[in-house]
Amino acid sequence: MDQLFLFFVADTKPRYIWLQGDDDITLTFALSENTSKSDVKVAFSPQALIVSVKDKQVLNGKLYRPIAPGECTWTISGGDNKR
Repeated sequence: MDQLFLFFVADTKPRYIWLQGDDDITLTFALSENTSKSDVKVAFSPQALIVSVKDKQVLNGKLYRPIAPGECTWTISGGDNKR
């Protein structure tokens, strides 16, 4: 079963979109144009996912089901595929 979470601020687009299935987690959120992969830190634990951008925590989310942190990877991509 997939779980989808959207976080909104009143009258705006979602700050992020979180989709967690049985084997994958997809987290989508906007980054400024000058953000590089080295600016983004992702920490995995069995029950949570923490994302920081330029040393500012932007997400600390509890997972729908446990994960194996040692098996996790992440990528960053832009709409123009330059990141």
